[in-house]
Amino acid sequence: MKMNRFRKSFSLFGALLLLVSSWLPLNSKVYAADPVNDFTPGTSAQQLVNHLIQGSPISVVPDSETLKGLLKDTSTYSKLDAGTLPDSTRLTLNQGIFINSTGGSGAAYDDQQLQDVLTGANNFSQVTNATALQFQFTVPEGKTSIAVDFIFASQEGYTSDYDVAAVFVDDVNYAFMPNGSILRVNQGANLNNYSSPILSGWNSWSPPQTLVGLLDPNRAVHTLRIAVANTDDDSVPSGIFISNISSGNSTTGGVTTEALAPIANPPGGEVAAGTTVALSTSTGGAAIYYTTDGSSPTSSSQLYSAPIPVSTAMTIKAIAVKAGLSDSAVMSESYTITPQNSVISPTSASFDKYAASAGYADVTTTLTLNGNTLSGIQNGSTALVANTDYTVSGSTVTIKKEYLAAQPEGTTSLTFTFSAGAPQTLAIAVSDTTPQNSLITPTSASFDKYETSAGYADVETTLTLNGNTLSGIQNGSTALVANTDYTVSGSTVTIKKEYLAAQPEGTTSLTFAFSAGAPQTLAITVSDTTPQNSLITPTSASFDKYAASAGYADVTTTLTLKGNTLSSIDNGSTP
Repeated sequence: MKMNRFRKSFSLFGALLLLVSSWLPLNSKVYAADPVNDFTPGTSAQQLVNHLIQGSPISVVPDSETLKGLLKDTSTYSKLDAGTLPDSTRLTLNQGIFINSTGGSGAAYDDQQLQDVLTGANNFSQVTNATALQFQFTVPEGKTSIAVDFIFASQEGYTSDYDVAAVFVDDVNYAFMPNGSILRVNQGANLNNYSSPILSGWNSWSPPQTLVGLLDPNRAVHTLRIAVANTDDDSVPSGIFISNISSGNSTTGGVTTEALAPIANPPGGEVAAGTTVALSTSTGGAAIYYTTDGSSPTSSSQLYSAPIPVSTAMTIKAIAVKAGLSDSAVMSESYTITPQNSVISPTSASFDKYAASAGYADVTTTLTLNGNTLSGIQNGSTALVANTDYTVSGSTVTIKKEYLAAQPEGTTSLTFTFSAGAPQTLAIAVSDTTPQNSLITPTSASFDKYETSAGYADVETTLTLNGNTLSGIQNGSTALVANTDYTVSGSTVTIKKEYLAAQPEGTTSLTFAFSAGAPQTLAITVSDTTPQNSLITPTSASFDKYAASAGYADVTTTLTLKGNTLSSIDNGSTP
């Protein structure tokens, strides 16, 4: 109690100074000059916990977060860098939270759990101005412990033996040193006399350390409680920085005396080829040794001196080594390379199914594989057949025109798949400009060369052009003469009878040619029903009127009728 009386004898001015200092929130307004120490006052217990567990494998039970004390006594930060202790230990921690005991005069928050910790250490000081953050959580299956990195700091002198902090895991305090000391402002708790140039007024600092808490195997849901308090006064604060909650399978709890494991930035996962991985440890003066072949590192492994390039899949394992401390736990981070997408160029094309068009041609595209290989080409769910539907020569893929000619009009989307990376699509607009055939009706007719017959007439046929035009009419290799051999009026073509009368009997095939499409044929059966002359044989004879002569006899002649009949026999005008 003598020391307590000495402590209470501070000048009023000094006490006021300390009080004002303790009320200043650790936030970016105070430390705006250093973007690393971007302290931001806590806004709720949930916000503090969410910030603390970001990137952690543990899962918080919703609405289990509670805060005892004042929010103004809490802060979050992205990274702590409070300088370097005399033994070259760097006071750095990754993203975390800060809880301190500055409640201000009269803010006498007691805390039974902290009081029990003090009593258990045979210290009967009175806990005041306690701040405690508590929440429930679960861990991945099979994990039996959690660990946190922390720094304990105070505005008390490091030999004063005042103020206390504790970290309760499932209601058990694991904030005790290997020597058995609880976490108090004294040298037994590994505090050093150090005035941080960055955090003014904080004169006692522990190095960054790791605390391991063992999980109660009988609990499915666990509890973490971080608490700090003044003892016997309410004017000089102490606080605890907490960072990097992880789960593990430790069998011994408490504050470890080994170097803090290295941290990789970026952490393991999928990265672009050429990414460099920086290793660091919060243990000042520690050397880092690493391997990239999956083996466990030792102090004989590669000494880390510069970021490690990752160009292929690898696992980086590293330890931190420092004289006077046990080697750190092995950091292990596995990296895979983010595949670069292959590229095809062009990604669109067109094809015309009309075999006589310029668009009826193979379609080619060029591959930029970016280290991948072509696995295949799909049209919907149907795979194209290599060397039949397509060929590959070097970086050029050729889609065969015979394959495209079998596709329907519209867009044929061909999906190129690769050994890695995203598939690529070649969209081919398939059209068909094949002309429609023109039609003639009728396609056959007849003509009689007998001028007096009904069949001796012009032959007509009607054109259905389907967008084409009549180019001409051929009879074999001979072209008919327009307006002489034939005429065109609207859709009617007239083959002149005078032309047909000059054709031989049989079939005259007239070929109608058009601007596009197939030619059409008009088959005209040419006949000649002109009657043939009948014949008499002989056509001359003699007769002797002398009755007694041999020439006095009938005269006969033979008829060849040729389809006719004998109508009469005339002698001059006399029948």
